[in-house]
Amino acid sequence: MLDGRVNLTVDDFGMLCEALGLSPVDVVVAALGVTS
Repeated sequence: MLDGRVNLTVDDFGMLCEALGLSPVDVVVAALGVTS
């Protein structure tokens, strides 16, 4: 998954964020570079 050969599902993304103690929303916002 991490090298792009397998698609990351929304469920997988949620579980990965949970395992890392991160909010999925915060991860997406950071990835998009959105500022308030």
